[in-house]
Amino acid sequence: MTNRPKQARPASEPIRSPSAARLRGYAHEINNYLTAILTNVGVARLDSAEGSPLHTTLQEIEDAALQACKITQRLLAGVTAGEENPVPAATAPAKGATARQRGKVLIMDDETRVRTGTGKMLQHLGYEVAYAADGEEALALYKQAAAVGQPFDVVLMDLTIANGRSGEETIQALIAIDPEVRAIASSGYFSNPDDFDYASLGFKGMIAKPYRMDELRRVLQEVLSA
Repeated sequence: MTNRPKQARPASEPIRSPSAARLRGYAHEINNYLTAILTNVGVARLDSAEGSPLHTTLQEIEDAALQACKITQRLLAGVTAGEENPVPAATAPAKGATARQRGKVLIMDDETRVRTGTGKMLQHLGYEVAYAADGEEALALYKQAAAVGQPFDVVLMDLTIANGRSGEETIQALIAIDPEVRAIASSGYFSNPDDFDYASLGFKGMIAKPYRMDELRRVLQEVLSA
């Protein structure tokens, strides 16, 4: 039996590559995983003794996740604008004790790992947390909380929901219920967050995935104090 040489690809035949939409989808999924990593590692790092081997290891994991984030941002920038947009340099995470906050936050995200990881962060900051997997569940929880006199102070919602009402649809429904609703848009699709006009959709703030505790704390404080 002889091995036949592989035939060369004709010069005129294009090399198939993933579509822009598929690449954006991959980046979005990776950003969701990175969000889960950063939220959980961030909480664990703050609970560990500074300078200990565990604290150092967690910091190295966080640093690696942030470098991976830069890659997904370049990927998103490349498929949306045809070129790489500047990716802001990561700032050093806050050290020491984290100031406690107060408030009630509803997290809407269809990724369980993102919901729970973000919830741990918010609870560590001092917030009371509730979870919704899609827009319908978020609307139901928002109405129930208002009906018993314990309304949510902020709603943190993902813009893209795989099977259900999206963030953009949900914010309009929330505004119809409560024109003063304070909602923060979150997404792993942002290639350049500064280009996203969240206010025109009715959001009070926005945060790009993946995010760290100091970033989440800052956005919440800005929205609550506005």
